[in-house]
Amino acid sequence: MKSYHLGLFAVILMFVPTFFLSVSCSKKSTTYLDTLDYDIEEKFASYKGCKIADSNCTYIYYSYPVFKNSEDTAFYNQLVHATFGAIKGRTYESTQQQFLKDYEQYIRSLQKDEMQQTWFSSTRVEVYSQTNKIITLRLLLNDYTGGAHGMQSDLFSTFNRSTKKEITLKSLFNDSAIKKLSQVAELQFKKHYKLTDSLTLEQAGFWFKDDVFQLNENFAIHNEGITWLYNPYEIAPYAFGSPTITIDKETILPLLQKDFATIWEP
Repeated sequence: MKSYHLGLFAVILMFVPTFFLSVSCSKKSTTYLDTLDYDIEEKFASYKGCKIADSNCTYIYYSYPVFKNSEDTAFYNQLVHATFGAIKGRTYESTQQQFLKDYEQYIRSLQKDEMQQTWFSSTRVEVYSQTNKIITLRLLLNDYTGGAHGMQSDLFSTFNRSTKKEITLKSLFNDSAIKKLSQVAELQFKKHYKLTDSLTLEQAGFWFKDDVFQLNENFAIHNEGITWLYNPYEIAPYAFGSPTITIDKETILPLLQKDFATIWEP
């Protein structure tokens, strides 16, 4: 399966079931000042002008924010452009046309007895959350270009609005804090899947490195806390979907590095 997406995002789920594992998730809302303003734009292209509702329609769809009215507008718009491969003179439209050209080439390569398959590609960038200090962007992909099934995937990227740098797990927490959070998350994970202490993660069908539960870098900072998401095939077979773990900010706050101690303050 080919990939038509570049940039800082990698491969959220549109059609695969997601399991939400929560740790006392707070529902209190907070109003933040000076958040980024944006509009949503959409672009659609299809093979021979077909519509999504038509049977066997090959198409490619984009949805993305266009930031405005801020000195940071150019940075975030460029980031979004790169996600779609719209860099070095390439436009959104040209990346979509390349997808359709590849489909035409695929059709020409078919043998007489081969069945023609329908392709589709949907890419959405969303502003998942933002405060005065951070912004979390979310990339949702749903593609099919042949094979047993399509590929659905979800990636969060959170940026420090002051430095414009992407926030990593190790920039938020020291090694000791990561260990404590991993222990909390593992308990929730095992509770959800009803795993007993006598059963290892590998025996239960999960693929953690060295058979040790680990938090990944695919996380979103939001008003309730931090959510981690594991995409299909990342830690388990496709049928497991995308396990999601949310740890509330009351648990997280004492463990944050000093530079991020105020990320939830208005």
